Amino acid sequence: MLRCQVWAGPTMKDSKNLQPKVAVMVLNWNRLEETSACCRSLSKLDYPRFDICVVDNGSTAHSIEALERACPGAAVLRLSENRGFAGGVNAGIRAALERSGYEYIWLLNNDALCDSNALSRMVDVAAASRECAIVGCLIKEGVGGSYQKIYSGMRLQAPLYLPFEAKADELFDYISGASMLIKCTALEQIGLLDEGFFFFFEDVDFCLRAVKQGWKIGLAKNAMIYHEGSATIGKLSGLRAMYYRAGHVRLLRKHVKHPFWPAFLCLNWRLVNDLLRGQWASIRGSLKGWRQGWTSSL
Repeated sequence: MLRCQVWAGPTMKDSKNLQPKVAVMVLNWNRLEETSACCRSLSKLDYPRFDICVVDNGSTAHSIEALERACPGAAVLRLSENRGFAGGVNAGIRAALERSGYEYIWLLNNDALCDSNALSRMVDVAAASRECAIVGCLIKEGVGGSYQKIYSGMRLQAPLYLPFEAKADELFDYISGASMLIKCTALEQIGLLDEGFFFFFEDVDFCLRAVKQGWKIGLAKNAMIYHEGSATIGKLSGLRAMYYRAGHVRLLRKHVKHPFWPAFLCLNWRLVNDLLRGQWASIRGSLKGWRQGWTSSL
């Protein structure tokens, strides 16, 4: 069951130009202040044609009315339960696709703040190539923090990291879902995010599926967002470890020919590290996630 408020018009004043229209999806779960700050940041974008949809993923810490007051000008889509990242985002994407006119969906984490030109620069990269289905941007960990490492390929045991000096037209196997611009026409072939991933790795899976379908993934190196990182799940180490391990196993099962040994080695590396630090909740979470990852249907 879901409740949708009236879909907002453009959050910035209308423009007569021919820029593609973008639906911005912000997923909220009990993080009113962060989501409000994210929406305020979006209101300063220089891009002329976008709407904001805040998907509330069954929050219990605040009312839907409080969320509406905190995010004026945004449409609020309320879900009756927490469907995880993929489930919540998919609900927002479906709502956007039911309304004509959107050419792009921008998935943006609610604990992110964006530069005023971030969206316009991402759209420029996406529009430059018919084959480019997904565009990411540079992600800085907090205002004034370090740059987030961006994976340049699916090397799960020894990831290779993209240098900051990478070219904007360089292509990748996957990018972070903290900021992901998706071409709506590509969704017809790729499909939505896999809701079998509750939290973690749904963005990687989505990108890998796109690449297998022949689409390309780009990076707007001159676009920037500032991301706090895992604000939603916070310091729930056991829960975080469970979702991470379950998602990692599921990802390997879907995209690696012989998934057991890579998954087993990664699990044991994590368990040894947690054991040395006395992280018992994380150990229990990892073992529970391991079981879930192997027993869930693909």
